[in-house]
Amino acid sequence: MKKQVIFATAILGLILTMNIGGEAATSAVEISPAIQSSTTVNWRIVRAPQYATNAVFSNGGYWQAEEDGVMSFAVTDMQEDIAGELRLGNMTVTTNDTMTAKDLTLGVWGIVEFWPGLFIKIGRNEVQELNDTAYASAEHVAGNYLNGTMLSYYDNLTLDDIEHECIVFEYQQDPTAAGTPQHTTLVYNISTGVLVYANTSYYLGESFKPYVFEIEFLSIDYTGTMPGLLIGLTIVMLVSVAAVALVMMEKRKMF
Repeated sequence: MKKQVIFATAILGLILTMNIGGEAATSAVEISPAIQSSTTVNWRIVRAPQYATNAVFSNGGYWQAEEDGVMSFAVTDMQEDIAGELRLGNMTVTTNDTMTAKDLTLGVWGIVEFWPGLFIKIGRNEVQELNDTAYASAEHVAGNYLNGTMLSYYDNLTLDDIEHECIVFEYQQDPTAAGTPQHTTLVYNISTGVLVYANTSYYLGESFKPYVFEIEFLSIDYTGTMPGLLIGLTIVMLVSVAAVALVMMEKRKMF
């Protein structure tokens, strides 16, 4: 009986380790990086402004990026907001997700601001709150110069032969007196919360240049160690050693 309990415990430990390892490898951005570990998310730049653009909110200065280049965000911390190092064209800056969203127009600057940015929280309540904020940002109320139409829906998106289950936010600003209204589409993987596609554009009129920024998810990289996996392996090793020791003790009692 004792041996059965021991082996059952060992098997359970192994299963737990497999689960820990699997989550660490596939769910990149739950999004907290483990201690001594770094998660970097990469996006392919499909289109970008053909002029230097000032990253005012991130304090990154003027940036310019080539189409078909790579934008990356190395996650270093996750408290109220996700912080890290953004690399975009000639700019490298330490910033957070909200400031990045404002600099790249990955959201809507309504009376109620909607800045989901590069990552969203994927809990049911968090998604519902995000959805409510999205619609409020485009609401037709006095003083909201970004009023328009907001749509949100679930859809699948295939990139590089990989299908992503996603939530989509699509915003179309109402017609404006000058220029071209803002049109923004943001698509997030509902398993990881990572932005997998973005296309945002607007034109304020003759005194300004048109802005367009389009990216698509490329990859997630890990560096450092995965403490969760190491802890799981350690547990299995300790349980296995204990099991072998107890089995040997049982055998000695038989003689």
